[in-house]
Amino acid sequence: MAQDGLLIATKSVMDASTFVARVKAEIHRDRQVDEDAILRAMCSALEWYKSHRFWFNTGEAFVYTEEGLAKYKRAGQAPGIPGGKLPTEFPSNLLRIDYARITVNSSTYPLRRKNADFLRSLDTATSINGYPEYYAHRHDEIMVYPAPNADDLLMRFDCVFDQGTPICTYSGGSWQLADNFGNAVGLTWSSPMLQICEELIRHRTKADLYANIIIDTERAAVSRQQEIEAYDNLVNRSDWLEDVGDAIPWY
Repeated sequence: MAQDGLLIATKSVMDASTFVARVKAEIHRDRQVDEDAILRAMCSALEWYKSHRFWFNTGEAFVYTEEGLAKYKRAGQAPGIPGGKLPTEFPSNLLRIDYARITVNSSTYPLRRKNADFLRSLDTATSINGYPEYYAHRHDEIMVYPAPNADDLLMRFDCVFDQGTPICTYSGGSWQLADNFGNAVGLTWSSPMLQICEELIRHRTKADLYANIIIDTERAAVSRQQEIEAYDNLVNRSDWLEDVGDAIPWY
């Protein structure tokens, strides 16, 4: 699969069904494990790594200020709202902000990260408007201080985006995959995280099963070491792609 000059190659389409079958086959040599346990461990592994920075889940979010507005909410749609309206909300799948900056009068300045309590204390002590200097990302809000004194100042955030991490729900006597709204997605579900990081997710899944279901600490330790090696490989690849300028996000 090619996107904007970035070639993303996978051996085969990896969906939840294929993933479960592979883990089940590898663990069957030691002990039979039911598919529900594998699904739960897979979801746990995906949840653990969803906010880690790789080359395919990073990008920029663009938010424009509104005069006097210090808190910006999570949107149900990505930047680029039709009709020419500049977005004052940030993308719904934004997980983490690594760096932020604001453009004022054609000059760009960094926004310094603080925690939300610190910004609230500043706002309580000196409630003023001006060019924002600080930001905090907490839950479904991005807070800035001071509140902007102008509309349409561009704030740019280097972010990690969620690739659509599933959750496991119990229904009808078995565990099923669902999206964040509780809607069933089935075993045909897939994502860039599962496809590209399959080795990483598989080893963490197996380590979880060996440690908590099969109770085999030796094999759990082996899987943990394989997980660490797979993670290091992905981080090294991400660093290399960023160095050569090919780290195109896939979301």
